[in-house]
Amino acid sequence: MSEKSKTTNSQRIIIWIIAIVMAAGTLLTYIVVIVAQNNRAADPTQIAYEKYLASQKEAQNQTNDNCPTSAVINAYEPQKFDENSVKELKVETLKEGDGAVLTAENFVCANYIGYTPDGEAFNDTRGAGGAAGKSIGFALNGVIAGWMIGLTGKKVGGVYRLTIPAAQSYGEKSEDDGSGRPFGPLGFVVEVVSAE
Repeated sequence: MSEKSKTTNSQRIIIWIIAIVMAAGTLLTYIVVIVAQNNRAADPTQIAYEKYLASQKEAQNQTNDNCPTSAVINAYEPQKFDENSVKELKVETLKEGDGAVLTAENFVCANYIGYTPDGEAFNDTRGAGGAAGKSIGFALNGVIAGWMIGLTGKKVGGVYRLTIPAAQSYGEKSEDDGSGRPFGPLGFVVEVVSAE
């Protein structure tokens, strides 16, 4: 056998060893991923949490289905405001309600427009094309402080403009936290459609 053949055979052996090691590493990685997924799926805490999230989503969907529609909110629009002047919560009654007085413990169905200081809406329950919007249900004590404080004592059927400082909304401007929520002072026009 020539010297050239010996080198070629040695190289072939090394290549085969490398190929076997890589295949074993890939197989081992695949097994680790499967075991990790099985452990996650078998984790009682994770299963309970996922069931809880699913039940909360279902309850929210059912709650929203029970909320009535209303077109009253369509008469109102966001307004620009000076964010530097918002030092405390400001509540303005745009339309006086004639229903029950809200407490922080109420479950409320409401239409709303949320907007930033430049008057740009970031969230709006109004239907497309000015149609009646399907109101959203929520516990008043489960939303941002500016809503809870601003709407407590107001009446069902009313429309209110809330100008909320950052400390009572989603916080000060900061790096994007991935939630998609705006930071800093915010404005809302809220129509209280019903309450329980």
